Amino acid sequence: MLVFSTYYGGSGSDQANAIAVDSSGNMFVGGQTNSTDLPLQAPLQSANSGGAIGWVARLGVTAPPSQTPAVVSVTPSAGSDASVVFTATYSDTGGGSALTAAGLLVNSSAGTNFACWVTYSPSTNLFSLAGDTASSGPGTTVPGGASVQNDQCVLNGTASSVAISGHTLTLTVSLYFQPGFAGSQTVYLSAADSGTATGWVALGSWTATVPAPQPSVVSVSPSAGSGAGQTFVFTFGDASSANNLADVAVLFSIGQRSTNACYIVVDRVLNTVALLWDSALGSNSKLIGSATTLVNSQCSVGANSLTLTGQTLSLTMTISFNAAFNGVQSIYMQAAETAINTGWVPAGSYMVVAAGIPQATSVVPNAGSGTGQRFSFTISDPGGSGNLVAMGMLFASSLNFDNACSLVWDSTRGTISLAYNTQANGSTPVVPGTNATLSNLQCTLNAANSTVVIGTTSVIVTVDLTFNAAWFGPKNIYLYAAEPASSSGWVTVGTWAVTSGTPEANTASPALGAGHFPTFVFTGSDSSNQLNITSEAILFTVGSPANTASACYVVISRTTGQVGLYDDTGTVLSTKGVGSSAPLQNSQCAIGYAGVGLPGGTSVQFIVQVLFITGPFSGAKTVYFDINEPSATSGWVSVGTWTAQ
Repeated sequence: MLVFSTYYGGSGSDQANAIAVDSSGNMFVGGQTNSTDLPLQAPLQSANSGGAIGWVARLGVTAPPSQTPAVVSVTPSAGSDASVVFTATYSDTGGGSALTAAGLLVNSSAGTNFACWVTYSPSTNLFSLAGDTASSGPGTTVPGGASVQNDQCVLNGTASSVAISGHTLTLTVSLYFQPGFAGSQTVYLSAADSGTATGWVALGSWTATVPAPQPSVVSVSPSAGSGAGQTFVFTFGDASSANNLADVAVLFSIGQRSTNACYIVVDRVLNTVALLWDSALGSNSKLIGSATTLVNSQCSVGANSLTLTGQTLSLTMTISFNAAFNGVQSIYMQAAETAINTGWVPAGSYMVVAAGIPQATSVVPNAGSGTGQRFSFTISDPGGSGNLVAMGMLFASSLNFDNACSLVWDSTRGTISLAYNTQANGSTPVVPGTNATLSNLQCTLNAANSTVVIGTTSVIVTVDLTFNAAWFGPKNIYLYAAEPASSSGWVTVGTWAVTSGTPEANTASPALGAGHFPTFVFTGSDSSNQLNITSEAILFTVGSPANTASACYVVISRTTGQVGLYDDTGTVLSTKGVGSSAPLQNSQCAIGYAGVGLPGGTSVQFIVQVLFITGPFSGAKTVYFDINEPSATSGWVSVGTWTAQ
């Protein structure tokens, strides 16, 4: 029986290559045509410009089949717990991808205010969790993404997913219920496409329970690794709600040692992050989220953030480690609530390998000469000045620490020390800025004018030095930077020529007179330091100071502690100890008491009693005075006259 027939074609050659019929009786025909007058209805191409072209036509008058959304099932359909993973199934006659929205509602009624209302939109591939009321915006997350929450529940994006197959759309929705939402609830599903919606359909029930508070340590990420620093994510939990957690703590240490450790405490009541001191007897703190850096000798704590989602608290923190903390450090975590504490729980380990490279950088001035100077030494580490633990400074003719001016800055003790003449015998420390001095035979350190300045990546140590006159001559300046696991080695950073200063023979007292057994006080000085003066010479003679024969020619040495008198020829010296009463004489004079005094400043006094031997040496004499240093002398200076009688 013929049900339907029609004619379709034009004046040219037409050919049908395929025909199909749908469930509604519509016929679809396609082929080729050379006709220029083929009948057209809303064509994509309005004319045949020549040759054979393709065509397709629908013959029939029925409308396209309608699409109908539906809710199928929810699993589990009943149960009780604080959390649940629902599998919700939806369908549409137009295919699962035709759905524009799929909803899941957990509430005591089909109302969406103060409910746990989750919607999935295929067009945006987003889950939405509605706010507490219609006026509060939803939180969104992609399948497998972050978590969002309202006061009724938490949508765990990580454990939620979507699948579309044929006419079916399946949602996996992971929920955790807030304590205030406890009780018996109904589970509703809804589905919608572009044409219609199902409305809410009750397909199950669920009793939201609230477990007793119980803190827990979940994890740290990464739980292993190595380096000078890392951004860690520490995760803590509570069986009821993360809001119950009052304090959480993190410890990088060996064997749960709290001293000399990287010990961090987060106080949720005060909203602070604290880093304990090395002694663990106190801490420095900042507000959670603050970019301020907290530092102790083991680590520094920088950027941080805190996130609470349902039963979980996540603490993200950037921690940098100092070289002093190098080695394998265990990671411990602890969570605390009122009257409940997990104690320290091992969560991982981290190999601290601080990348600091110590550098012996410079000294200012790096060249010059003189009896003393304030020298500023700089060492650095690109990884931070906290890695630097010591600086060595050496003035010597070669890299030899004995009979040298060898100094060490110790960051832990906060001191600068000067080595003894023999370094193996030790050193004496002093705190910079105090009124103290340290001396060996090569140099003297003045602590009052010595300083330490610690910058971000560098340490500058300034030492105020006076060189001893006996150590005159050219010296190299060496510098050393040290960290717990590495050093710069000794680096030559400059040179310095140690000079003795300028000696001056000043006065004699009395400068004029006559007598048989006078006591004279001779005063000499140095342009920089009285310690440079090593000896003095006194000459009583007739005429120029070249006349040392048949004269009273006396020398006093501070270095040896001896007083000497030359013989009648002026060439052979006899000595005795300063302060000795032993006889010491020639044909012109005898020496009684002799001593050395320090009147202050840069001056030295030489006291000597002279017994003139009358007869050939009687008469007027010129008094000459000479001050000596290891590398300089004042020369003979006429400071008075005396008549021996």
